[in-house]
Amino acid sequence: MNRDRRQHGRAAALGVAAAVVLVVTGGCGSASSAGHADPPAVHSQRPALTAAVAAGLLAAFDRSDSAASASGNIAVLGADEAPPALDDSIAAVHRAQASHSPQPTFSHADPVFAIPGGTPSCFLAAATLHLKGDEIPEYDVSQFIQGPLGGWQLNLHVLVPSSAEPQLALIGAQPATSAAAAIPAARRQALVSQVFARTTAVAHPDFSLLASSVVLDQELGAGWTLYLQALRAAHMTVSRTLTGVQWSACAARAGGSVIAFLTIEAADTIRPLPGGSGVAELTAQDPDMIGIGQRTTVRGSSISVSRVEEFLLSVPVSADAPAQILGLVDAPVSVSTVPADPSSASTVPADPSSASTVPAGTPSAKATAP
Repeated sequence: MNRDRRQHGRAAALGVAAAVVLVVTGGCGSASSAGHADPPAVHSQRPALTAAVAAGLLAAFDRSDSAASASGNIAVLGADEAPPALDDSIAAVHRAQASHSPQPTFSHADPVFAIPGGTPSCFLAAATLHLKGDEIPEYDVSQFIQGPLGGWQLNLHVLVPSSAEPQLALIGAQPATSAAAAIPAARRQALVSQVFARTTAVAHPDFSLLASSVVLDQELGAGWTLYLQALRAAHMTVSRTLTGVQWSACAARAGGSVIAFLTIEAADTIRPLPGGSGVAELTAQDPDMIGIGQRTTVRGSSISVSRVEEFLLSVPVSADAPAQILGLVDAPVSVSTVPADPSSASTVPADPSSASTVPAGTPSAKATAP
């Protein structure tokens, strides 16, 4: 898992304070480690899913994924995790490699679980997160889903501020349900529109729908503004397109609110401004290129960076109260270019072990976000 609050995609690299930003998803690794495919302990045949069984699964995940995070073993991480958590983990490993700072090992304590009734295919876990070398523990929320072979994988994960811990400790009071069942469709759509708009610092945010957020407005949105300014100084510009939306399979009541994950997939398109060279360029030192693992400068008549963003929301049951962002994760996934000669367009996935030049239109290496 990526547990470093300091790494918050573009915003952190541009100097926006990321004190509350949350990136916790399974650590990641380099191409050289891809051959170490130890069977993940979290994958096992299991009885009915109770809180005790879920606690055992979380402990097994900690043992396997913590070691893989610290060593950068993508093969194990890919077994322990699924997108979008895995996407963020890969980006976190690339950042760790670039800074020569391995990720610390971790373990969870005092977990609380929200488990659906019947035969569940997902569950939520809220727990204290201990990082080796840190005296003050973190708090995080995760969703695990049942994989195609019957094992469990982490697919959603964020760190949250300590102020959210009392509310999140209540998620085990009732069986979990889906976000689609717990939050009316019209409200979900309105929240998607508002969250996406505020990732690019919309001029007139609707605080009656979604409360002001440090991580969303002052960090992610402000980071976009700084990025746009930096590109303009280099005679380029950027636009963002919404490419996918997914609400979490599991959601939980916590007092008078519903706790749910929202995943947004987006594409950032960088183009040159008129009057310049006519070429867009991102160097290997660009924060997104570091996260993707791109080690050379990328150039083209346009450059597209696909990314995934996870948001943990607290949505009051009362429609009169605004929802709150409890935490978020932002990670680049792949980069593609459209050169002057379109026939040579290419896509570079986030995992350098599988990076290759492929024709434009080839699906991204990232699986659909759950």
